[in-house]
Amino acid sequence: FFLAGVFGGAAGMFYGVVFLNVTPFIGEDVALIGLTAIVLGGMGSIQGAVLGGYLVAGLQVISVVLGGSSYRNAVVFLLLFAILLVRPQGLLGQSESTRA
Repeated sequence: FFLAGVFGGAAGMFYGVVFLNVTPFIGEDVALIGLTAIVLGGMGSIQGAVLGGYLVAGLQVISVVLGGSSYRNAVVFLLLFAILLVRPQGLLGQSESTRA
């Protein structure tokens, strides 16, 4: 826990130095995009998380090229919403079957 705190604090410090702004919400955008990649890929699958990361990154690049940078996160969250409607367990996640 100590090392995680040290590395997290150092990363937050460098992030604040690069963007010249330090607030309590400094990593909120990055955390939401990371969570989106994990959920898209599937919650129990490392390969799914990697696939979700590539999918999110590619979709952000395409949306910036086609529509401008202000829509890049909106497009990703719309894809998350659409995928969760069709496949709630994610792209590579395993569906849980329950017996009644």
